[in-house]
This record gives sequence, C-alpha cells and structure tokens, in this order.
Amino acid sequence: DSSPKPLDEDEKLPRFGAELFEGDFERYAPLDEALAPNGYLIGPGDELNVQVFGKDPIDAFVEVDRSGSITLPRVGAISLAGLNFIEVKRVIERRVNARLMGSEVVTSLGRLRQISIFLAGEVKAPGNYNVSSLTSVSQALYLTGGITDIGSYRNIEIIRGSQVVARFDLYDLLLRGQRQGDITLQSGDTVFIPVADGIISVEGAVQRPARYDLKASESFADIIAMAGGFAANAFQQLSTIKRFDPIMGYPKMLTISDPNSGVLMQDGDLVTVTEGTTQLGNSIEIKGAVVRPGVYEFSEGARVT
Repeated sequence: DSSPKPLDEDEKLPRFGAELFEGDFERYAPLDEALAPNGYLIGPGDELNVQVFGKDPIDAFVEVDRSGSITLPRVGAISLAGLNFIEVKRVIERRVNARLMGSEVVTSLGRLRQISIFLAGEVKAPGNYNVSSLTSVSQALYLTGGITDIGSYRNIEIIRGSQVVARFDLYDLLLRGQRQGDITLQSGDTVFIPVADGIISVEGAVQRPARYDLKASESFADIIAMAGGFAANAFQQLSTIKRFDPIMGYPKMLTISDPNSGVLMQDGDLVTVTEGTTQLGNSIEIKGAVVRPGVYEFSEGARVT
C-alpha cells in the first residue's frame, strides 16, 4: 500500500543524523596522543618536548605557563603567546640557534591542555564541559548525547566572545563528507543549537526514508537527493506532498509528476514517493508441452510461431 500515511504516523520516521549520537562518546573523543594540526594554537597548559642536538644537547619537557611562555635550560624564557604550532617551532629554533650555535632543534607536542566550553540550546544535556583542546564541534555534540527532536542539525553556531565565528551544517558532513564549520574549539567558546527552521518527512520508495531538516529555498528535487535518491522500484512520475494549510485548518495534497520538480518545500511537509507495480507490462507467458515454458518479452508484430 503506497498511499500516504496519516499525519501522526510520520513521527515514526527516524530523524536523519540522530543515529550519529547513538554510539559511545569515548570512541569518538579526541585523544591527547592524537596528531595536532599545524594550525593548532599553543596555549597555557600545553606541554612541549624540545630536543636540541649538537655540542650542548637538551631534551626537555616544558609546559606553557599562564603568560604563554616556556623556559628552556641554557636558553631562557621564550614567549609563545598567540602562536600556532608551526610558528612555535620556528620561534624556538631561532632562539636556540641564537644561544647555541650549530644546533639542530626538534619540537613536538606532549600532553595537551584542557579547555572549558559551553553547549547550549537544543541539546539533550546543556552545560559547561572540560574537553581536550583538539575537540571539534561535531565531537563536542557527543558530550550532550546529541540534539533534541526539534533542534537544528544545519545551523549550529559557534560563539566566541559576543560574535558568531562559524556556522556548522552537520548535513555537509553526513551527506557530502565536508567539514567546513566543524572547527577546533577554543576555551570559552559556546556551541549553540537553535530550533530547526523546518522539518519535513520523506517516505515511500526512496533510499533513506526519514525526517530531514529544511533550509530556505530547498525544492522537492533537493529533498529527494537528500534522501539518497529514488529507490529502484519508485514510480518517479508520481509523488505526493501532504501539506497543512494554516488558513483552512486542514492538510491538502499536492501531486508531483516531475521527478526534478522545483516545488519549494515547507515545514511539516510529508513527501510520499509512490512505488511502481510489480505486474509485468510487456510479457507473454508460454505454458504446457514446450521445451522452455516461461515468460517472454512481447514485441510488436509477434506471431504464435
């Protein structure tokens, strides 16, 4: 039965992306031993391993103090405030070579600092969290157990001070493998999940029936692509949209006959893609005392012989 379901039944469809938060956070959390990106900003609490090879060798683990400096034996204090890891290696190498001529310097990261972030809005467990300084937005969402049923997966805000420094669309990661906006967090950042702009349901002959977040100006064709495309048994020339009319006070049906339709979607829409029939449309069946009985393709002008 491919007829549309009642409106209250579409709530049984899973929310696309919710399964991302069903696993154990510990399996996804960043480790202190993980390789830090070259753009990683060094801050108080980070540990550096500085090895100097030459006439006066040094092998020291030093921690960045609150002023953003380290102190190396026979070299002295080196200010690293506001520098990323690449810049830190260059500064340390220049200072060591200025004091210890002809030395070779290798700088690596040791234990990384903890940072404090706040998760707010439509998350299951909002609050303040202490996390690794390598934590990204998507990893931080694991701490809360995921996004609520009305929260936005596509307009996650990262607030630093009083400014929104990035917006993260989780669908970019889930559907296209792109991580723009999934930035590494800094101490004091707030990750805010607003209420979703709109949620629609897609059921029937599609690859991934589910409820999806809707952005402005997304069409029927966009939503079908989001749902993984039509299933192999889809009758692509017949789909329906059940849409609530707030003026009339009841839902109406829209028939979509173009699989690439540009009809714009609205919050609360229920899209149903009709399945095709299993009845053969061009067959002749041969039974009885023949060598190969069965179903064969009909061709125009075919005779009994």
